[in-house]
This record gives sequence, C-alpha cells and structure tokens, in this order.
Amino acid sequence: MNGNTSIPSEVLKAWNVGDDPAKAKYARFSGNDSDELNKNYRPNSDIFCQKADYLCLREVSLSYQMPKKLIKKAGMQDVRFTFAGNNLHYFTNVIGMSPEVGTTDSYSGTNNYPPIRKFSFSVKVSF
Repeated sequence: MNGNTSIPSEVLKAWNVGDDPAKAKYARFSGNDSDELNKNYRPNSDIFCQKADYLCLREVSLSYQMPKKLIKKAGMQDVRFTFAGNNLHYFTNVIGMSPEVGTTDSYSGTNNYPPIRKFSFSVKVSF
C-alpha cells in the first residue's frame, strides 16, 4: 500500500474497533506501520497486489459523409462529420484508477496520472 491512493473503497472493508472481526476482509487498514501502530504491520505488504490484466478501448473514430445530392443544392462539394474519442474505457478487474498508472514515487515525489479521456467533433466542408 506504500503511497497507493487508488484503493479508497477497500478501506471500508477493514476492521474497526467495535466491528465484528468476522465481517472484515482485512485486519486493519494502514500503511507501512511506524511506531504508532505497535509495529504489527511493519514491512511492505503485498495484500493489495492485483493481477493487472486489462483491455483498453484506446482510439475510436467515426465519420459520416453527407450525400452529394443534398449538399450540391447548398453550393458545397463535400461535408463530412467526424467524432473521435481516446482512452474511452478499460475492461479490467483492477481496483482504483487505470491499470496503466503506478503509485506515487516515494523517492522522487512525483505523481502518475491516468491517461486523459478525450472526445472531439469536427466538420469538414469543401466548396
């Protein structure tokens, strides 16, 4: 869990004081323990390591060209509409953000951001 902030829903499955321990998925939720948690969970843990297989719908582009019969009356030679999208959807069982994103780099302090989902629409008109 070292620096991983993409697993907030898993926090709710951890045991809390007063809860029935049999209903908790995890003993408790904490990072690499320092002295405040009795050193009970001191070393790095692999409990949140996941199989990160995924399939991404990366780029899709759809175009439609208007029929020549309709546009000639308006004095145009060609009209084309295009809709495009990038990074539209991930098919994965990975908890949290995109499986392509790592966690915070604890050595350099840099954060990794998921790929940007982008949509665009264009119209090309030729006279």
